Amino acid sequence: MGVRVPAKLVPTENLRQSLDTNQYEAAEGFLVREHLPSGVTVLELGACMGIISSLILSRKPTRLVSVEALPNMAKIARRVVAHNYPRAPWELVMGAVGPIGVKEADFYWCNKFYTLSGGIVPRKPIPFLMRVSVVTLADLIQRHSIPVNSWLVMDIEGTELELARNQAPALRHFVGIIVECHDTPEGAFVVSQAEVLAALVDAGFTIICTQNGTSVLRRNS
Repeated sequence: MGVRVPAKLVPTENLRQSLDTNQYEAAEGFLVREHLPSGVTVLELGACMGIISSLILSRKPTRLVSVEALPNMAKIARRVVAHNYPRAPWELVMGAVGPIGVKEADFYWCNKFYTLSGGIVPRKPIPFLMRVSVVTLADLIQRHSIPVNSWLVMDIEGTELELARNQAPALRHFVGIIVECHDTPEGAFVVSQAEVLAALVDAGFTIICTQNGTSVLRRNS
């Protein structure tokens, strides 16, 4: 998708194969390039390796603030973005977005499918846990001065449902959302794409298009 990733930064063989075959986050990357306007502020939840961050920066945003909970992924993201857009208006924030009133949470991580991934554990304890700091979406907006009518890009492994159900006013700060979610087991629980999209519609958004687990939504006027 036009992002250069130094081979030494790729942490797993599965991920290397996914990159070699142009499968890694292909739908999300395509929809970012097709639907994300240029010249807007973007908040990205779940930076992972910084590949989608780089694609967002290729759209020449006014500013990009990316949030990542896993320290090892944040290190890679910084190097990938520096390799592609060294002077871009980009800020990487450590932590996770989560429920209102929660300051810290268990966060699982695993080498699943093609990449390292993780998410807040809302139910049963599972292996590979770490503690991470948690902020609400409204906190992020305020702390980082995200202007109204910005865009939100998120891939946060099921926590999208929490935002849609319980933090809708903060979501409506954004004029558009690009969200990746799948009907995929996440540790001891499952969050379906249909649940997430239905909750986002209830929160005041209209689905513009969906492709392979990634959707573009616009805020209702």
